[in-house]
Amino acid sequence: MKKHIVCLSILLFLFYSSGYSQDLGIKMELPISGVWRLNFDRQKSEITLSRSESLTALATEQEESLDQTLLSRIYMFFEDGSFELQWTSRGQFMAVKGTYSIERDNLLRLATKESTLDYMVTMEEKSMMLNPVRKTEGITDVLHLKKIE
Repeated sequence: MKKHIVCLSILLFLFYSSGYSQDLGIKMELPISGVWRLNFDRQKSEITLSRSESLTALATEQEESLDQTLLSRIYMFFEDGSFELQWTSRGQFMAVKGTYSIERDNLLRLATKESTLDYMVTMEEKSMMLNPVRKTEGITDVLHLKKIE
């Protein structure tokens, strides 16, 4: 009897860890609730060459403003499925609110009144990488966030 329980436990573990649960429509939870800050160092290094060339054309004042905007970005994901993004731009507080959901295969969907964006999520120890499903018009494609404790 013990042997059957052990075998059943192993089969269930293999079933869920191999992704079959996602094929059946079972959502896998990602631990994203909490407060996240944009990882400035990783974000700056992620800027593509073509975009970094356009950055060199920015005046020093504009580049400093961009850096301050990136440094001030905070993403808050609440357990009720809502989120808030806050940042400062040229001394003015800015915020966007909406909802989020975790879909199949680590797909994060952010929805606001104006738009819906989909990101593929990669989790590391205390960091999260958001890679847009569709290319964006922003200065960077991939967002690197680190958890604030």
